[in-house]
Amino acid sequence: FLFCFLALIIAWPFDLAGGEDNGVHISVEKGTLVDLSGGASIKILGKVKYVDDMIRKHEVAEFTGKGFQLTGDAVSLEKDFSICFWVKGLGNEAWPVLVGNRLWENINLGFTLGGHSKKILYSTGNRTRFLIPVNEAAMLFDDTWHHVALTYSLEEGCKIYLDSRYLGGSASLGSLKNKTLTFLSAPDENYGTSASLDDIRVVKRVLSLKEIAKINKIEPPKIDFNEQAPWPTWMYNKERLGQ
Repeated sequence: FLFCFLALIIAWPFDLAGGEDNGVHISVEKGTLVDLSGGASIKILGKVKYVDDMIRKHEVAEFTGKGFQLTGDAVSLEKDFSICFWVKGLGNEAWPVLVGNRLWENINLGFTLGGHSKKILYSTGNRTRFLIPVNEAAMLFDDTWHHVALTYSLEEGCKIYLDSRYLGGSASLGSLKNKTLTFLSAPDENYGTSASLDDIRVVKRVLSLKEIAKINKIEPPKIDFNEQAPWPTWMYNKERLGQ
């Protein structure tokens, strides 16, 4: 009995978008967008086609005009959470929207992650806007695949990563209780954005940079710790990543 119990513990699936994290993992399976963890409902908002991508080496979702919405308890953002996904093709929109649960110009509690003038823009429910002016932000709009990750802590607020590189963050708004996440448009379907998406994950805790790097298989840059880059290479600073 003891042997079987230990074997069960070892084999237990600690999925970064499910399991003990009770999140969602969206992927293209057999020509349709599905939640592999079964925790959320998917509503397609724009036109979508599923195409084989040579870089991603499998089918991806190619959206025109708008993206999709996730609803349900699995995307209820009451406490800490992380959202990460692969995206390609944001170069033709003046105000592209990546993901959010609030309107661009409203003060309802929530956030929107998008862009303006080739810069990444994070907008919150108190109408504050955080522009990321660093050169790395412009990479997101070069019509190639990039991995975006957003983590949110009730205590520390938001942190934004692009291809395992920390770009910046914003203060906490407290609990975000909205149970709808919208990709590639605002929740009211304004600011529709055309782009391709792949491997979308929502996790109900803050992912460390090491965990994000395991998902996207991109090693973080080797930089020293400072106030502008509080997530140095995880190989050299394990303590700050909660290991």
